[in-house]
Amino acid sequence: MDANSVYAGQYKFDDLVSDILKRCPSLGHLSQYNIRIRYEEDEGSYVNLDLGDEAGFLEMWANAKRVPERE
Repeated sequence: MDANSVYAGQYKFDDLVSDILKRCPSLGHLSQYNIRIRYEEDEGSYVNLDLGDEAGFLEMWANAKRVPERE
């Protein structure tokens, strides 16, 4: 996903959850309401991201790093 799509509002938290569930069928029992998504911020702390946390969602993408050989 291109970060510009995130900032333009074209890609939202529920889109991220859908993408995760497509790639990880074993998580199929989860939804956007009960999934726990965590990311590591630039200072090394882990942050929980929840549905409705638009500022956190944008911050997550601002801290994102490309992982070689991954989608």
